Amino acid sequence: MAVYNSLTLEEVSYSVANNTSEVRMLWTSTQTGQSHNLNSRTGYYVFNGSSGSVEYTLPANTTVTIFDETFTVSHNSDGTGSVSASTWMDTRISAGEISKEASLTLTTIPRTSSVSCSAAYIGSDATITINRASANFTHTLTYNFFGLTGTIAVKTTQTSVKFTLPETFYAKIPNLNFGKGVIECTTYNGDTEIGTSVCQMQAICNKEECFPSIVVESYDSNSTTV
Repeated sequence: MAVYNSLTLEEVSYSVANNTSEVRMLWTSTQTGQSHNLNSRTGYYVFNGSSGSVEYTLPANTTVTIFDETFTVSHNSDGTGSVSASTWMDTRISAGEISKEASLTLTTIPRTSSVSCSAAYIGSDATITINRASANFTHTLTYNFFGLTGTIAVKTTQTSVKFTLPETFYAKIPNLNFGKGVIECTTYNGDTEIGTSVCQMQAICNKEECFPSIVVESYDSNSTTV
């Protein structure tokens, strides 16, 4: 007589919003030949580091399901993930001890989109480019320039957004030719916030606009000269 074990891992579904997957672990055993092994035994398993036990019997010439369970697995912050599992049983017949191992690489779940911003003159348009991780994502854009803050777009579906640098930026860099601020891009899947990325925004002074204008007048108050 012989005993054959099978251990499989299957990704049933995944959630972009939660950055998780549902993974099914299926452990079956097939016994060939005649046996009086109808007494209950204890099998052991480990799934992603968590252990457990299960009772089983091995009827003759039968395939039985020893363990069939679906687990929720969290992915890494970048959306990648993997799982591993192992099983062990002592058949207490001639087949002896049997162990199995399995592993599975999970679907990479789209995460936070990346963002970049072109340099621009104050008063002119900068171009904000969003590298969208999923076509279903929307993005809210805000800026911070030496404490001056504002909203550029709310849950936009666009991947290229024009942003006119406000004239008020000049007041923050009175003695500089340019200044650097931050663009913040918050990624949403529906109403669920996925994460936030940032990029640098360079605001350049337009000298023709910001040079001072000086008018000089002269007057001689000397009475002799007059």
